[in-house]
Amino acid sequence: MVWIAAGQRSGSDGILMPRLLCLLAVVFLSPAGLAAEPAIQEEDVALHDPARNRDVPVHLYKPSAEDCCEEGLGPVALLSHGYGVGHREYSFLARALAARGFLVVAVQHDLPGDAPIPREGNVQEVRSPWWKRGSENLLFVRAQLRERYPVFDWEHPVLVGHSNGGDISMWLTRDHPSMPAAVITLDHRRMPVPRVARPPMLLLRGSDFPADPGVLPSEEEQKALGIEVAPLAGARHDDMLDAGPEPLKRAIVERTIEFLAKLKLGTAASSGSPTPAASPAR
Repeated sequence: MVWIAAGQRSGSDGILMPRLLCLLAVVFLSPAGLAAEPAIQEEDVALHDPARNRDVPVHLYKPSAEDCCEEGLGPVALLSHGYGVGHREYSFLARALAARGFLVVAVQHDLPGDAPIPREGNVQEVRSPWWKRGSENLLFVRAQLRERYPVFDWEHPVLVGHSNGGDISMWLTRDHPSMPAAVITLDHRRMPVPRVARPPMLLLRGSDFPADPGVLPSEEEQKALGIEVAPLAGARHDDMLDAGPEPLKRAIVERTIEFLAKLKLGTAASSGSPTPAASPAR
């Protein structure tokens, strides 16, 4: 399972399954129970957490039969948007993951009526309630969807997040380090990376704004723990979403797929290419 958390775009502020089971899963997931199409299926799901009296909308990107895993449970990716960005604005990456057998769940963390995220004070203190709420959203979605889609690996999802969404992913990883199969962040800048060797982590970095002091591991820590920090030349923090330039989106997909392939997570794309499809109009 992969969770992707997204970031905020506020410039310098940085706010922005055996084989049979797989086939059965695809039939179950396909509209009207029809045979699976090669195309990725998408669906909006409205969830509500009564314990917190909070809606948690999600958008699913479902893998096709030929993209499903050869054995075992299918992988899950939990994708979280960034502050000020919608959960459907990372389809270039979500669809690339779904093409490799992942059930991708894009989670909407921020709702109309929520208080704005703080921009002043000690960021790690004043924003921690937002990161905690996002972590609770991911745990709630995981608990709800594992009953609907039991042929996927909800025990160990992949977490993916941009900016503030990456901060949320790191918060969850800090509290539940044995849960994620891997963690991938797109230029998160505020929540410190847990200094642990597991889960494997890929930190894709933009070039326009630095992370806060102490957020990223030192070169010595990277080597000792196997944490990958990958700068993307010329990448702007606010461009790491559907509206961003095609070369940047291609680079993000390529580095993500390469990282997951080394971990033997996901399948080869049926198209044979990691190039993202054209972005929808915003």
